[in-house]
Amino acid sequence: MTDNSAEFWEDVFGHQIMDVARQYKQWACTQNQNLLERDSLGNLCKQITKAVLSGLKKITHKKHIVMNYHNYETAIVETYGV
Repeated sequence: MTDNSAEFWEDVFGHQIMDVARQYKQWACTQNQNLLERDSLGNLCKQITKAVLSGLKKITHKKHIVMNYHNYETAIVETYGV
């Protein structure tokens, strides 16, 4: 970060960038996740998979449905009409 960037944060937001970074890290930790867990590709994939499955269960009204990515057209679209 350049000195100009640091001055921008202090002038516009009234806080030093390092204070903001510390507060962000503290906030992230209070969300029961650390920064590495929040931003990892694996965690993002898990969140997306969970959201897709949740939506599928809601649309089909099937509690124990399993997403089938390899045979999606037949297993999901044709079978459940979604």
